[in-house]
Amino acid sequence: HFGRVAAMRSSRARELLTELVPVLLDTLAKTGNPDHAFIAFDKFLSGLPAGIQLFSLFRSNPALLSLLADILGSAPRLADFLSRYPNVLDAVLDPGFFGALPDRDAVRRAVLRATSEADSYEDLLDRLRVHGREQRFRIGVRVLSDTFAAEEAGASYSMLADVLINHTCEKVRKEFESRHGTIASGDLAVIAMGRLGGEDMTATSDLDLMLIYDHDPECSQSDGDKPLMTSQYYTRLTQRLINALSAQTSQGRLYEVDMRLRPSGNKGPIATHIDSFIDYHQESAWTWERMALTRARAIDTNSPLSARFTTSVHEALCRASNHDAVAKDVVDMRERIWQEKPAFGKWDLKHVRGGLVDVEFICQFLQLVHAHHAPDILDQNVQRSIRKFEEKGIVDSSVASQLLSAYSLMTTLNQILRLCLQEAFEPRHAPEGLRSLLLRASEMPHLLILDSSLADAQESVKSIYDQILTENT
Repeated sequence: HFGRVAAMRSSRARELLTELVPVLLDTLAKTGNPDHAFIAFDKFLSGLPAGIQLFSLFRSNPALLSLLADILGSAPRLADFLSRYPNVLDAVLDPGFFGALPDRDAVRRAVLRATSEADSYEDLLDRLRVHGREQRFRIGVRVLSDTFAAEEAGASYSMLADVLINHTCEKVRKEFESRHGTIASGDLAVIAMGRLGGEDMTATSDLDLMLIYDHDPECSQSDGDKPLMTSQYYTRLTQRLINALSAQTSQGRLYEVDMRLRPSGNKGPIATHIDSFIDYHQESAWTWERMALTRARAIDTNSPLSARFTTSVHEALCRASNHDAVAKDVVDMRERIWQEKPAFGKWDLKHVRGGLVDVEFICQFLQLVHAHHAPDILDQNVQRSIRKFEEKGIVDSSVASQLLSAYSLMTTLNQILRLCLQEAFEPRHAPEGLRSLLLRASEMPHLLILDSSLADAQESVKSIYDQILTENT
């Protein structure tokens, strides 16, 4: 059978695999489900265009073969990803792969190195995709190999996205300005929303973005060879940025981009003038838009426009709110989500009653109704905001502890499941390796105990949600 796949067409590839077979069988046998792992390896081979280079790596690096076996035995999504992009395994050969993950400055330098030799705009976009893919794989493998806490992966995925977005925006602006020039005193701020804003992205998260711009009010158009009116200029620049991040190139997409959290949602302009943004949130914003604003942050914090945006968000969230009216709006929104996306069970960690959405809604509600007299509670990150509620006496220690414990457990499980699976998690049918990984990460001795603990955590969140949002309105 192996001879019929592309990776095995050369005689040298077949020789190398023949040498590897005893080690391969022994390695796959040590996974939780050897039959499943062998079938996954067969699928992995079928997706490879050629096998010589990879088999040579396996022969000289047995640990790499062991890592592949772990992936094949526990993470079907990651295994499928590897079959399409086997070159990401090269990153594992870096001597520092299992050391401390790089900080923001190191990530920024790595992106610069990865793109420094791009010979065209298109080549730049491809290099960004290759580098982003390798770095997300690195984070995922560290979680999978239990050398990095799953709960901490969200911050790493988000920091990587921040750097890639900033770098892409800089290059897009430079290329755009070469055609259309600049706007007097013009500036563009990329705003992170949703999971990116809250610094808790997963392996499969898209980018929730909003674009804000400003310019000299006396300036009506750009100064380039092909001048554009100001609003048209920033609309097109935003479109170019979205395309640079999300377009399918020969190296795939960098990220999917979602702009629905901008003012007025899909009906609003894709780029918003800062004055229009401020006016909208002073006069017209719906409760759900104010909720979304609790997670908004400027990705590049150094510009005057970013500082002005941050100040305007703080002011908008600190306006006095009617407790009962906001509670009713939040509950109505949660019910609409439930109707549109009913949970299939407790392992639908995001949408289940007492799941991640409920914890997030609790935090957003408490920020909206208490920030007026306690502005220090504002924070885009869910766990930090819960700790601030406790510090300010908005929730007692018992409630804070229950929310933090439940959110930590569900975040850990969610990171692993998003990394490993493309479909819904069914404990009885999941690979044994995945079940073992979930138990290690959650520090539970048995899947039945984990299942029961998850149910208890969600019930505690549901009870707190009802107490805070429905019983006192």
